[in-house]
Order: sequence, then structure tokens, then C-alpha cells
Amino acid sequence: MRLITVGLMNSRKCNPLIIGILVMIVIAILAAACSKDVEDGSKKKLTQRQRDSVLAETGLPGAGVVGTALKAADSTRARAKRLDELAK
Repeated sequence: MRLITVGLMNSRKCNPLIIGILVMIVIAILAAACSKDVEDGSKKKLTQRQRDSVLAETGLPGAGVVGTALKAADSTRARAKRLDELAK
């Protein structure tokens, strides 16, 4: 019986290193797929505002824009609050 040649295998013999790596990858995928998501009380969920604030302080490209948008939102919120207080 002849094996189909697919890049990593030849018609007579398979490279044991490649087979070992493939087996480990399959085991890792199966382990990740079968694991349960344990939700304990120690994980604190951040609000969208908090996530954006953390993102704004990173060095990622575009993070400065997020910070600018947060400042603009704060300014608008403060202005709306002042106008509401004047209307009372």
C-alpha cells in the first residue's frame, strides 16, 4: 500500500519528529476544547469605561485616540451636568 505524499511524508517513511509534533498539537487542541471554564469570584469584570481607560494607557497604535475620545466624553458629560443644574 502506498502512502500519499503530502509535503511532510514520503511514500516509504514518515518523519517521527513531525508525527510527534502533530500528535502533541492534536492533544493540546483536544485538551483545550474539553476543558471547563471555571468562573470563580476572584475574577472582577471591568466596565467598558475601565477597559477603554486601560487601553488608552498602553503603547498600542491608536491607543491615544481612545484616550482622546474618553476625554471628549468626560467633557460632554460634565457640560450636560452643568446645563442640567442650571435648568433646575
